[in-house]
Parts: sequence; C-alpha cells; structure tokens
Amino acid sequence: GVEVRREQDPKYWENKLTLAAAEKIAAGENIMVTDARFPGEVETLQRIGFTVLRLEITPETQATRLGGRDGLAVDPKALVHTTETALDDYTAFNFVIDNNERGVDETVADIVSKFYVH
Repeated sequence: GVEVRREQDPKYWENKLTLAAAEKIAAGENIMVTDARFPGEVETLQRIGFTVLRLEITPETQATRLGGRDGLAVDPKALVHTTETALDDYTAFNFVIDNNERGVDETVADIVSKFYVH
C-alpha cells in the first residue's frame, strides 16, 4: 500500500495525514500519530504543530523483544526495507529516546516527561 500510493502521488500520505489532523483539531480532539516512516511525514507533522520523537532500538534488542513477545524471528529483509530505514539518517526529530536498556514503564515515563507541562 505504501509504494502504490506514493507512485500515484508522492505526497499522498502527508496530504491524508494533514486532512485527518485538521478535522480532529477542528473538532477539539487531541491527536497522537504512532508511526511515521519517511522524512516527509515527520516534516509534515512538525509543520502542522506536532512534536516528533524517535525511539531508538538496535536490531538485536528488536529481535529479542519480538521473539520474547510474539515468538517470531525478525526477517533480515524486513530490516532493510525503505519503510524501516528511511529515517535512519534523519536528524530533525524534536526528541530521541534510547529504548534499548530499559523497560516499557521507564520509556513511557521518559516520553510523558517530554510532553507533560507542569
């Protein structure tokens, strides 16, 4: 789906996101986007007022967690797909959090601390 839509319109996903966000904001709703995979998506989010954070994880930690949680092995081909690598050299995130040597509760607390205004 990602590439099919991008072939039709390189900004398809960014435009769809902007429209959906505008509708939610106009209705007084809060929005959280849990997945952006390309620089254009991150830039669109930031342009319309989102704060964007990246969770860093090594392939080893990812494999350990996926195996422990779902009993699945990581497909090495999936790790090099453009949807997994397009943001590897991107540096304009608002925050970057290392998600390797900590549990979910610690990571969530770190994320909340970045967004919670006292």
